[in-house]
Amino acid sequence: MQKVLMQGKLAEAFNQTVSSVFNDEQPYQLVAAPDANTLIVETYVTDIRLAAPIESSRGSFQSGGATYTQNSGSMVLLARIKDGKDNTVIAKAADRGQAMDQWQQNTQVFNMGDVKTVYRNWTNDFKNALMQTRASAN
Repeated sequence: MQKVLMQGKLAEAFNQTVSSVFNDEQPYQLVAAPDANTLIVETYVTDIRLAAPIESSRGSFQSGGATYTQNSGSMVLLARIKDGKDNTVIAKAADRGQAMDQWQQNTQVFNMGDVKTVYRNWTNDFKNALMQTRASAN
């Protein structure tokens, strides 16, 4: 499987979500440089599957028609968690994310909303797993 680094709007949305969950909603913070008390989390989003072609390529787009789909599609998150002290891989994870199944008009706006929902779910799941691990270690 080829790893794809995100660029553009997808990367911006991912970074904003991660920053919001880890900097604004405590108890963890993002740091600029790792040290012995830091986890390094490398993430890749790949295998992006759209439920419909992009709007500009749809035959009905120019005529004012609409496309409805049950969801926007799905994407896969690949992650490696490393020790900030020595860069050793501690864990690996993979998950296919998809927003809620509900019929809606398929547009760039709704699709981006679904992407942000998936990003938030992944980030909150990771934060909650860190909190559970910390609680069970004490």
